[in-house]
Amino acid sequence: MSLLLTLKKIMQIKKIIIPLMLLMLTACNMESKTLVFALDYSKSTGINEISRMKDLLSVAKQGDKVIIFPIHGRTASAVPIADKTIPPCEDINCEREKSKMLNDIVNTIDDSYKSRSINSHVKSSTSILPIFSKTRMLGNNENISLFIISDMIEENTNLDFVESFPGLRNDDIVELAKSQLDQWKYEIDLEGQSVSVLIPGTLSGSIYDDSFHRKVILFWETFIGAAGGQMKVRYLS
Repeated sequence: MSLLLTLKKIMQIKKIIIPLMLLMLTACNMESKTLVFALDYSKSTGINEISRMKDLLSVAKQGDKVIIFPIHGRTASAVPIADKTIPPCEDINCEREKSKMLNDIVNTIDDSYKSRSINSHVKSSTSILPIFSKTRMLGNNENISLFIISDMIEENTNLDFVESFPGLRNDDIVELAKSQLDQWKYEIDLEGQSVSVLIPGTLSGSIYDDSFHRKVILFWETFIGAAGGQMKVRYLS
């Protein structure tokens, strides 16, 4: 009798384990993606660290490539802070290997904030637009997800939101976004690409008034939408 009960238990366990293994194999064989995280290092954003960075990176799956780019005054020529591929799922240690890789990336990011590798002069201005050019050079748009962690305030000699936006109406903002896209049309293609904008903030809000903030969002919604991308906005505390 005990032998029959043991056999029944083994069969029950098999019924549970086999579907789980099939599910794991299916997940492992999913097409890998490239996840680009653009972190704003400019002084205006005031980010010294991102406490939830590992949570943000956890969207990466086994086999995905994770690239971290800095945003500052010379974004166009900046090299990646990190460029790693999450190890493919080969055994039951998948999640542990992924967690280790993400910890390594977070430590690299933390070190970059603490070091002086990005000097104060470069941090004194903000150039976000080149990030879209960098993602285009990575290849298949539909396989790329872009996450921008920034206040999204372009502030440089070519385009300065702080200086120009207060005197502009919403219609002017829309036209400005379209004219900027026209200037970048040979370098930017966001067709089918997901763009998540993650804006750091506090309970007290920004140093800029709400009207300015709405204009910033309107500019990027217009620019990214006209370039074929899909923009989502979240706020980070």
